[in-house]
Amino acid sequence: MVMANPSLLLQSIFIIFIICLLPYLSWSCPEYQKQALLQFKSSILAIDSSFHTLDSWNSSSSNCCLWDKVTCSSPSNSNSTSTPSVVIGLNLSYLSAPLMSSNLLAPLFFIRSLRVLNFSHNFMKGQIPALGLGNLSNLVHLDLSWNSIEGQIPALGFGNLSNLVHLNLSWNFINGQIPALGFGNLSNLVYLDLSSNSINGQIPPLGFGNLSNLVHLNLSSNSIHGQIPPLGFGNLSNLVHLDLSLNRFNGSIPLQLFQLKYLQYLDLGSNYLQGGLSSQVGSLQDLRMLDLSSNRLSRELPKEIGNLTKLQRLSLRSKKFSNGIPSSISYLRELEELDLGKNSLSMEIPSDIGNLSNLSSLSLGKNKLTRGVPASMQKLNKLNSLDLEGNLLTGEIPFWLFDFKDL
Repeated sequence: MVMANPSLLLQSIFIIFIICLLPYLSWSCPEYQKQALLQFKSSILAIDSSFHTLDSWNSSSSNCCLWDKVTCSSPSNSNSTSTPSVVIGLNLSYLSAPLMSSNLLAPLFFIRSLRVLNFSHNFMKGQIPALGLGNLSNLVHLDLSWNSIEGQIPALGFGNLSNLVHLNLSWNFINGQIPALGFGNLSNLVYLDLSSNSINGQIPPLGFGNLSNLVHLNLSSNSIHGQIPPLGFGNLSNLVHLDLSLNRFNGSIPLQLFQLKYLQYLDLGSNYLQGGLSSQVGSLQDLRMLDLSSNRLSRELPKEIGNLTKLQRLSLRSKKFSNGIPSSISYLRELEELDLGKNSLSMEIPSDIGNLSNLSSLSLGKNKLTRGVPASMQKLNKLNSLDLEGNLLTGEIPFWLFDFKDL
């Protein structure tokens, strides 16, 4: 029997070991990205020496891909090339470091491979670092919400970030107007949240019309005024969620909004909108939530509202709808919350209101409703909130009202 050469055998085993180890050796971020992260941490320590959230970030650890809050790409190997790992994600929310300024982000702008940057809930002060963010052309997800960012949205906005899909700037102190070209190049944007800021002025005439992939748009809790531009939203054919509440919009509701066939959430509450509610509202047959409360809308409720058979929440509170509740409202069998309070409704409570068997909250208070409480309301056994005060109802309080366990 021929004995194998022990040295050759050991060499073979070593070569196989190295080949197997190669993917793991390449699973390490580039040195310059490691140094950028360490510089960012050092900037925080300079203002708060007791900062410990990023303790895993240290120079003695050679691989920053193993650090907390850091995500790296997987290394790839092919016959011709080998691509090492790079940093693609930083989840830096809730860092619990006081007195942070947006200038502290500067080192991170050298990590051009970044695809996700979450810096929310840090109460960071300063302005939007548009110039630095412009270097991150691979960015897909940017979240700067729940900070203390001031100043305006840059005139050129986020034009270099053409790959951006998710942008959240909510709960800051951003002021000024929405720039006419501020979001025009972000054609891949799906999610945009500018709510709870101090944005004022009017929406540009073309609004967000170029963002044809947009699914979620929230501009609520600002000071935006003027009319809702008809062309500003009509091209957003994929929109599912639209919230313009708690602003100062006036004029009528543009009919183009009723052409957004995928819309499930529409909140225009707490504005100064006038006129009537168009019968075209019945086209929004995927709608789950409709809030038009606290506006100056008048006239009658269109019977087409009964077409919204998937509706779960309907609030038309504080309006001037005086001609009653259309009988078609009984078709809304999925409805869980119905608020028609503080209108001028002069009629009886519909006798078939008991068909709304999923109702948990019903508010008809402060109207001019007459007669008594219809017996069909006994079927609303999911009710946990009922408001009928301030009407012209007569008769005794039905004994069965006291049988509702959750009321």
